[in-house]
Amino acid sequence: MSILNYLKDYNHTFTSAAHHYYVSIQTVINIFDRYVEAKRRKLPKVINIDEVFISRAHKYKYACILYDFMHRKIIDVLPTRHKRYLIDYFARIPKTELSSVEVVVMDMWQTYRDVIKLCIPQAKIAVDSFHLIRTLNEIIKRIRIDTMNKYKQHKSAPVHDDMYYYMLKKFHYFFLKNYEDIYDGKIRIQKLHAYWHKSIFFIICYLLMMI
Repeated sequence: MSILNYLKDYNHTFTSAAHHYYVSIQTVINIFDRYVEAKRRKLPKVINIDEVFISRAHKYKYACILYDFMHRKIIDVLPTRHKRYLIDYFARIPKTELSSVEVVVMDMWQTYRDVIKLCIPQAKIAVDSFHLIRTLNEIIKRIRIDTMNKYKQHKSAPVHDDMYYYMLKKFHYFFLKNYEDIYDGKIRIQKLHAYWHKSIFFIICYLLMMI
């Protein structure tokens, strides 16, 4: 009881409790898990579902987090993101509560999509902007590298194939940055011993991608 009362202070941790009462950290964790039942929050209209890496030594490498998008609070932490577990978890929640969920924000992992479509069919699925932008950037990067290597390897490439390769490799950030965020003055091209404005770079780089 002394350890549990000690842990009521949010500044206290399992480690500090173990040091204070001269027991192991695992003993403190076992006491907490035995006597404290952390109840989940009620499902809101908009929820996030995502995973967090735990440990390679753990039975499950990833835990699943349910998050209240509007109020920025954790709804629940699940021990795994496996499809069967998630389906069973949502099956235990009353249908009236599930029906109140309007939007579920997630990454593009198929398991999350399948679980939500099955368990909360009325909810709209929204891909979070971080994963969407990252996926688009990866696609652009792959196309740029494939195009760049084409000019480097093919003997039948244009006369200035080395120059095309150089432009796509050296100024790759032109494909990922907003136009307004790129330096608006003259940019040095060391290979040509010249200076170009960013507008010229955009025209040339995108023409190369279209070829």
